[in-house]
Amino acid sequence: MFDASFSVAEHLGFFIDFLTSTEMVFFIPLLFAARLLKYPAALALYAAAVVGSLVLLFIFSYADIPGIARYAHPFTSAAFICALAALLSDLRKKFDDTEKEGISPAQGGGIIFVVIVASLALFSILEDVTHLQANWGLTLDKSERRAAYAELQESIPEGASFLTMVDRPFYFDFTRNDVLGIDTPGTVSPAPGMPFYKGPEALKSYLLSLSIRYVAFRDFDNPIDCISGVYNRWVGKKTSSDRWFSMQEKYYLDVMDNIQALAVSQKRLYDSNGLTAFEIR
Repeated sequence: MFDASFSVAEHLGFFIDFLTSTEMVFFIPLLFAARLLKYPAALALYAAAVVGSLVLLFIFSYADIPGIARYAHPFTSAAFICALAALLSDLRKKFDDTEKEGISPAQGGGIIFVVIVASLALFSILEDVTHLQANWGLTLDKSERRAAYAELQESIPEGASFLTMVDRPFYFDFTRNDVLGIDTPGTVSPAPGMPFYKGPEALKSYLLSLSIRYVAFRDFDNPIDCISGVYNRWVGKKTSSDRWFSMQEKYYLDVMDNIQALAVSQKRLYDSNGLTAFEIR
């Protein structure tokens, strides 16, 4: 759907954001421990983790920090486990060998490293727990919204393909119509590609060339749910501070504006419950 290529400077900036993110920062103390205590295997794994993360950044067309962190975990977790195991093993050996003369500086330094890592790990765990608490018990399966989506789909002829930009496309009956969704994950479009910055008429011609005569969309101006909430935020701020969204926003806003313009000039089929469907003529 769009070319989301980053410049080298943008990639490096994103990499710095990644290394200093909550998901990754608690790995760093063990890197220094591995260096100071001379654990070559742990250092090698950390070096591989850095290289692997850089490769991910350059091959991904776009992603956010949690996404990169998730895919980098096979590298970083191996380095983390190796360094922590080596550190704990070294500490245990020192404690076993020493007599009751107090803690040596080396032992004290090792303990400090373990405490720092454990403390930083708690922040990451707390973030996950907070997210779970905030979303516990929530459900997307709301009967009134499902009924509204069914009404919208009934306005479109059975068997027809339609383009949709809504928050909950899974409410549609995919056996009744060919539902073509615009969404963030895997954002693509058939050749020659979505006509950005060419106005609503160009979008109309593009859809007709694909035999798509029907469009259904969510009220973008209403700051409720996913897509509409994103639209409201982007319009209000004009640009996002998030690298991922700042790359996408100009394309999505253009598509949203063109869809809204076509809804005015084309045949309206449905307009209720914050949902609209129209036929391209």
